[in-house]
Amino acid sequence: MFTFRGVSEVNVATGWADVDFVSSGLPDLDDLSGGLRPGSVWLVTGLPGVGRSSWVTQIAARTAATGWPVNVLSCLDDEPAVIRRAVAGLGRVAQHRLRTGALDANEAAKRADVLRRLADAGLRVARARRSVTIGCIESWLAETTVRLLVIDDVDLLASDHVEDVVGALACWSRTRSASVLVTLPRHLIPEQSTAARSRLSRLVELAIELQRPDQDAGTTERLGEIDLRVLWHRSGPTATLTAAFEGFYARIVAMPPPVAAGIAADSQ
Repeated sequence: MFTFRGVSEVNVATGWADVDFVSSGLPDLDDLSGGLRPGSVWLVTGLPGVGRSSWVTQIAARTAATGWPVNVLSCLDDEPAVIRRAVAGLGRVAQHRLRTGALDANEAAKRADVLRRLADAGLRVARARRSVTIGCIESWLAETTVRLLVIDDVDLLASDHVEDVVGALACWSRTRSASVLVTLPRHLIPEQSTAARSRLSRLVELAIELQRPDQDAGTTERLGEIDLRVLWHRSGPTATLTAAFEGFYARIVAMPPPVAAGIAADSQ
């Protein structure tokens, strides 16, 4: 079993409009999807190291900072690692410096401020062991209020089929009017035209694959960019959107607007 721990319990070295959806933090994606709405499930996939955990933690931290109750269940990383990602994204403090504790005065102040905000907001994190079942999660969540539930590496929960876990989460989200955000390795996404893919696409409102052109060693193609490929969207269009990947800060942000040629010339 597991116990969710508040940020203030974990020892580790933006305002919000009155809306009914959880923002992805990316305006283009929110425009395409309408945001992560109550009773719906989003799935984020991609290759190892692409930034799945960073992005979903970023969404969780931003949502919690607005005052909405958020629980993050990590099936791989421990609680301090999750909190470090949240601090890095909200405070713009490099993850490796948070990990070593080698912070200057400004970074230490940012870290303290973000931890205070998240503790006040009630962001709660837990690490799930492989023996944890969806029934354990549902039993625990019955005793608390949750607006957003994030499960990182949902495939590591005890179950024979990912679709069974996602199906149970989809039912729970509709019953509780909550939103669910899960991550899954790319190789576990069923191939198209299979029964498993058909079932998963009926349960998941939006599935996004993260792809970084510069992830392969030795390439500098589109350095610092990340593509969000919408694999399926149950109630809207699909597309491939491009954003900026800030790996040190464990976050994905909107691409800066292009600089007009005339402005660039004047600045030289």
